[in-house]
Amino acid sequence: MNKKTFEVLTYISLGIVFFLLVLMLTKTVPVSWFVYILGFSILLLIFRLVFRVYFIMVDRKSYGGKSSNNRNG
Repeated sequence: MNKKTFEVLTYISLGIVFFLLVLMLTKTVPVSWFVYILGFSILLLIFRLVFRVYFIMVDRKSYGGKSSNNRNG
């Protein structure tokens, strides 16, 4: 997966979580589904965090071990 695809999936996952939150707040879904919706949202968060760390590590390797936002050069 490249970085551009990951960014698109990040925005899609945030949209899904927002949509599920709206469904929960308006009580369009049964209250018994809230646990499953929250579990799915947490899994999406973990997925995003794992791939974010992966891409940070790949960026550091491509810059020779230095972070791209390193102020000390």
